[in-house]
Amino acid sequence: PAPRFGGSLEDMSVVGGVKGMWGDAWHWDVSATYGRNDIDFVIYNTVNASLGAAQPEGLRFHPGGNTQTEKGVNFDTGRDFETSFTAEPLRMSAGAEWREESFEVKGGDAASTAIGPLTQQGFALGSNGFNGFSPRTAGEWDRSNWAVYLDLEAQFTEQFMLAAAIRHEDFEDFGSTTNGKLTGRFDVSETFALRGAVNTGFRAPTPGQANISQITTAFEGNALIDIATLPPTNPIAQLKGARALTPEDSKSVSLGMVWDSGDWLVTVDGYHIKVEDRIALSTSFELTDAERAALVASGNPEAASLTSVTYFGNAFDTTTTGLDVVASLQTEHFGGDTTYSLAANWNKTEVDRYDANFINEARVYKIEESLPTTKGYFSVNHQREVFHANLRVAYYGSWYEDHLDSGVISAADGGLPIYEDSKVIVDAEVGWKFASGLYVNVGAQNLFDEVPDENPWGGIAGAQYPVHSPYGFNGGFYYARVGWKF
Repeated sequence: PAPRFGGSLEDMSVVGGVKGMWGDAWHWDVSATYGRNDIDFVIYNTVNASLGAAQPEGLRFHPGGNTQTEKGVNFDTGRDFETSFTAEPLRMSAGAEWREESFEVKGGDAASTAIGPLTQQGFALGSNGFNGFSPRTAGEWDRSNWAVYLDLEAQFTEQFMLAAAIRHEDFEDFGSTTNGKLTGRFDVSETFALRGAVNTGFRAPTPGQANISQITTAFEGNALIDIATLPPTNPIAQLKGARALTPEDSKSVSLGMVWDSGDWLVTVDGYHIKVEDRIALSTSFELTDAERAALVASGNPEAASLTSVTYFGNAFDTTTTGLDVVASLQTEHFGGDTTYSLAANWNKTEVDRYDANFINEARVYKIEESLPTTKGYFSVNHQREVFHANLRVAYYGSWYEDHLDSGVISAADGGLPIYEDSKVIVDAEVGWKFASGLYVNVGAQNLFDEVPDENPWGGIAGAQYPVHSPYGFNGGFYYARVGWKF
């Protein structure tokens, strides 16, 4: 049987808080959050070739896992101020926030990390397909940061509103940053308004991106090879050009309109987003025999069977331009309240700059083309006494998938890219909610069980379906829910 890779996932979160008033004017809100996502990997129907015949029972390996934990405490306060220069009271809010994020790599079992006696003969070590996390790569890394912010909103006239926000944030590993946003709205009439915004943004690399270390088996050219993903601070990664990660910075502008006639609500918004120093995984860099020997000699014996290495880096700049159209109509059709909704999106991402020593033209092509340029949905929501019904029809335009035979390696190759066809996905639900609190819902997500075209190389590469599918590859999900609210 073919190798199988998966895992057991647990996700949990809890949020709590308290809010109140100081006198008649000031309001305040204190909250705390905790979230944890834990995955334990498993791979079976594979081998650790370096162990020879001494394989674990059932050819089953437990390579370890990852745990992401996030904690946060937030304090908000604000009030309204009467002024002589605004038509309504000036609204002010301010706050402070503290967050801590940690990433843990849990070590794998002995068989998944073992460097067996056949390693010296050139046999791959560790569980083939996905090596276990060794004691040298296991560990936990965390980062804390704090922020303060201020928001002001002024209705200067009955027609013109302007709001501004500023946020200062300090990371213990990346220093501080200050970002802001300015937004406004002008009511041309009682039913029509114009709106716009400009803002800057910032995203720090995650502890996982900065510290992950793992070995996977992947296709490159016409062969399966072991590729190591190393922290950018790792000496062998730096030998291949890695540098310590820096934050991503963004600037964006949007302009739109709103038409609200009561029954009809229509919004149209265009946006333009520039992101600098985006973080991505590099292409693989081949290791020489001398580099492998140096890695082993420096205390990294798992490097004996490595062919290539990759790492996260600040690889490129992009510009995304798009248009959102959203419309809804409220009616009393079919003997109840019926709402029709339509949403459509067009957007295009272009790579403005990239490091040719870090990513190649094929990777740039994927960044620009692996998401549909157009997508949207049409939905109908009907509510009548105890009964409701929902129907949602989603559309995804064609998109590029980088199969092993796509031919998109460089502009000179002349290979023809492979595009997945556009697709329509239907969701539906009917339900009843009674005065006693009892409710019953029956429905389906992806009613007609649509999946992407199968990867023609899936039996070899290990991915039955394209990995970039915007609507997933799990097919239909059908459910019935019974509950009681009290």
